[in-house]
Amino acid sequence: IVRERQTKLRNLLVVMGCDFRAYWLGTFLADMTLLFIVYIVMVISWSIAEMDNFTGASECYFILLFFLIQIIAFAYMCSWMFTEARSAIYVTPSVILGLIISPNLLLGIIFVVFDNGLGLFSLDGQTQGGIILWGLAFMTPCGNYFGSMLDAVYDTSGFITFAPSWSDCLIISIVESAVFFAFAYWMDLKCVAVLQKEVLGENEIDIAGV
Repeated sequence: IVRERQTKLRNLLVVMGCDFRAYWLGTFLADMTLLFIVYIVMVISWSIAEMDNFTGASECYFILLFFLIQIIAFAYMCSWMFTEARSAIYVTPSVILGLIISPNLLLGIIFVVFDNGLGLFSLDGQTQGGIILWGLAFMTPCGNYFGSMLDAVYDTSGFITFAPSWSDCLIISIVESAVFFAFAYWMDLKCVAVLQKEVLGENEIDIAGV
């Protein structure tokens, strides 16, 4: 998507009259087709490796599917951070890593200031683990996938309290995917509207000159 904007291909599609909804639907289907291959490979690998915890939990298949959809939506949203495809390729992994680390950093700051510093409250290790998982579920698709799979496959109640369930993570994934898609759609709609005005203005100038 970034490369299409960088090379003005998106502008060309607009000038040629490409339907706005058809463009986004086609882009999504193309990306989903590629990632669905990853989905099939992962499901097959579960069976080959005899990972009964995964193959025996039907929710794992839904979690993986919605994770791929959320990844696509997240990528569409992040694409508006960049004007060059090369920057998007190099910087996006750092952005994801920063989002994964951020819940740990925030919890560390809260612990130092409010626990060790002011002594207002204290959090045990089990509660801290649950808070981190909630933070990961909200901050990044990868963290959401990790938290949901962890709950679906393993019983973490013995060492983590207040952790999100796989259904909680799935709801977060669906809602965030809708928000990410809506944001990308809205941003593109604004840019296309500006381009259409420019094209229309040029046509009016040509007509006036004739």
